[in-house]
Amino acid sequence: MRLSTSSTAFNGLGWSLFALSMLGIVGANGQGFQVVEHQLVSRQLPDLSNISTCGSITGSGCDLTNTTCSCASSQLGQLAASCLIANCTMQDSLDLAKLQARQCNLPHESQTTKMLGILVTVYVTALIAIGLRLVAKSFAKIWSTDDALIVAAIVIAIAPFSLVIIMATMGFGTHLYDLQSGQLTKILQLLYAAEIVYVFVLLFAKLSLVTFYLRIFTVPRFRMAAYSLIAFLVLGQVIIGFLTIFSCHPIELFWNKDIHTGGCLDINQLAYANSALAILQDLIILALPIAMLPGLQMNKNKKISVAVIFLLGSVGFISTIIRLQVLAVFGNSIDPTWDYVPVVWWTTIELGVVIVCACLPMIRNLVEKWFPNFKLFKWSSPKPSKDSVGSSSVGTDDKSYKMGRYQKFGRSTSPPQFSDNYVRDHIGGPPSKTDEISPTKYRDMYAYGGSKPKVLEPPMSPPQPYDLSWRSTNPYGISGENPSCGASKPQVPMPAAPPQCLPQEWATWTTDDGVDASTRAYWMRQANLALPNPCPFAAFGAVVVNHTAGGLGELVCTGANNNQGSGNPTLHGEMVAINNCSAIFTDPQGRYNMTPANALLAFGDLTLYTNAESCPMCASAIRWAGFKEYVYGTSIDALVDMGWGQITVSSKEIFNQSSSLSSETGFLGGVLTNETDGFFSWQFRPNATCPQGCSRAASGRCAPA
Repeated sequence: MRLSTSSTAFNGLGWSLFALSMLGIVGANGQGFQVVEHQLVSRQLPDLSNISTCGSITGSGCDLTNTTCSCASSQLGQLAASCLIANCTMQDSLDLAKLQARQCNLPHESQTTKMLGILVTVYVTALIAIGLRLVAKSFAKIWSTDDALIVAAIVIAIAPFSLVIIMATMGFGTHLYDLQSGQLTKILQLLYAAEIVYVFVLLFAKLSLVTFYLRIFTVPRFRMAAYSLIAFLVLGQVIIGFLTIFSCHPIELFWNKDIHTGGCLDINQLAYANSALAILQDLIILALPIAMLPGLQMNKNKKISVAVIFLLGSVGFISTIIRLQVLAVFGNSIDPTWDYVPVVWWTTIELGVVIVCACLPMIRNLVEKWFPNFKLFKWSSPKPSKDSVGSSSVGTDDKSYKMGRYQKFGRSTSPPQFSDNYVRDHIGGPPSKTDEISPTKYRDMYAYGGSKPKVLEPPMSPPQPYDLSWRSTNPYGISGENPSCGASKPQVPMPAAPPQCLPQEWATWTTDDGVDASTRAYWMRQANLALPNPCPFAAFGAVVVNHTAGGLGELVCTGANNNQGSGNPTLHGEMVAINNCSAIFTDPQGRYNMTPANALLAFGDLTLYTNAESCPMCASAIRWAGFKEYVYGTSIDALVDMGWGQITVSSKEIFNQSSSLSSETGFLGGVLTNETDGFFSWQFRPNATCPQGCSRAASGRCAPA
């Protein structure tokens, strides 16, 4: 369907068959000539004297009067086509093609069944892939631009697929001489419409892939390259679409070869240019994510798995290469309704591969839900290191560890604690013993189906912070409403800065959990609000969030820098938050009542937010804990520029040196820096403006107003 049929194409197609037919007529004698002459008279075809000059054509190795040689020659028709085109109509050429097929005993074959089989298989496979993708996204309850684009692609693809099916009913897939009168014109009209629509179907499918990359790769240079690629895709496909629409002038000349005025673009040049552009686009789309793999915070096995997912896109590239070889007959075929069928099915395969490839990451997540022990789709296994789950340090044994592992995969008979099933099915946690649970409030822990055990669902409540003693009050009036740009404004005044919905700078990688930028900003504000007052000197705050609990997410615990108040130099905000979480998880009277082993495993499903980049000590603790994600605001470099003494080893470097750990942690930095920077800019700059709600005291420090 990525075709560009023109008058030149037809010259080498139907008119070439006409040439061969005429050659057969000229060479007929005796009874055969009488049969042909009778049909010529009944059809009232042009007088053969008009084309007598074609007998002087040389180079085919045949005498035009030699019928046997003419039927066997593949060159003679091409040489005679230009001589014959001015003398016959499209109907004449079809009639003479039928005579030539009868005279030369040409086969009556059909590729229609094979073509339709490929067409239906590819489209149904693409529909299934998109259906599974949407099911997976419905569990996360997060929809994004790439979902809309891929759905648009499959919906628009109904048009060209339907047109090809109609073409097949008219004879596309059979030889030209087996067509009925008038069918060739209709087939060319449908082909013209199909190839125009297909250009934009492929555009939507490729845009979906690139926008998906934008969600999972957040390095500034990558995003710049991705946006440039989007512009290149749109511009390239619009140009190809324009050239396809106006490939002939007048446009009707595309399907009506009885028009002898105007002209068409060279079909071969346009087809090859189209394929070359597609190959270039495929190579760039393939290269972009592969180039990012070395910098991802993943172990080797996971990188290989991710690379395999992306390399499956090369199948579409291979189909483009194969179609390029098939295009060698484009514009030169003497039998277009037969020879162009492989072009159509390889084009269809390319589209199907692009759609399926765009859905594979989400399908993988879904398969992990349904078949958690199916290691082909499991990028990493819950294999704790000695330091993560040790028999001596946490007082557990092999049996306890196995229990924790089975809970990770949802096999425990007790309510799961931050397991994949637990958090991804939006269950906020097991109820405490004192909770009053409505007998009708149940949830299937396997929300995606199956006869699985039921677990009680705790009542939902808005996020509540905890202080250093794990208090359950809400001193800063944190709103529980869902986040949006400018929503959830705290009661405590924030630093003077314009509101911002998107991060200013991005780090290397984030897990594809569907958390949008406004939700990230909301929780970064909660890290700011974890501070004991609006302007403490060491204004380092942190929150730990369960993002897979559904909706906004669940606040698990908070922490703020307390080394001065406690005399403990290790109590940075992140360390306090981790300590608080551990105490909350293992509290026998608390909501979770976990064993120490299970508490260690629980961190693998949580995200830690801190309003400033973690020092090497805290970054190492985050990696040892095995958090799912780590998100920070102000960078270490910015802190140094503001006058803060720091050990200038970035958390990214710490993460890079921790690849041997069994756990993996997503990494995202520079979130909401226009708000977080204000907490750290005044301490060493006497003329700096204090955060809102604070003013300069006699000591020179900012204090609550």
